Amino acid sequence: MNKVAIEKIKNPETPALPVFEEMREFMERVRDRAYELFEKRTLNPFADLEDWFRAEKEVFALRPVDLVEKPEAFHLRMAVPELKPEDIKITATPEELVVRTEPKPVTRTSEDKVLINEFFEEKTFRRIGLPSTIDVEKVTAHLNAGVLDIVAMKAAKPEEVPVPVKEEIRKAEAAKV
Repeated sequence: MNKVAIEKIKNPETPALPVFEEMREFMERVRDRAYELFEKRTLNPFADLEDWFRAEKEVFALRPVDLVEKPEAFHLRMAVPELKPEDIKITATPEELVVRTEPKPVTRTSEDKVLINEFFEEKTFRRIGLPSTIDVEKVTAHLNAGVLDIVAMKAAKPEEVPVPVKEEIRKAEAAKV
């Protein structure tokens, strides 16, 4: 089992973080590609969402994920069969996990005739929003047999402090007299 490095960001409002700039660039590429598809389409003028999904598929290599919520943590698994730990970048914020991959290009000679290629050779960019906050200091990631396994411990809930109601305060003061 190989450990994968995680960039931990406690305050996602921090300006100019590389991951958010990269996210913006990816979304611009999707937007531009979706617009190109829209311009070429003539038959169905109401297929904008279809164009967007097709553009996402072309720009991103969407790897399958499995996200499970347990009482104390979230477990995210992603299929990354051909990658090494150094090909994977993970960013954790209190509200989300971002996984980016950069596979090394396959080296081929000019004599190679590719008949089938189903390996992901494009970058992957997956943003997984979480339904509750996590403790970014307690996020771990491991790569084992082509599966990236991320465990994100949930943030501790703040202790509830009972606040006395005015009527209770009056009763307590009256009891003192």
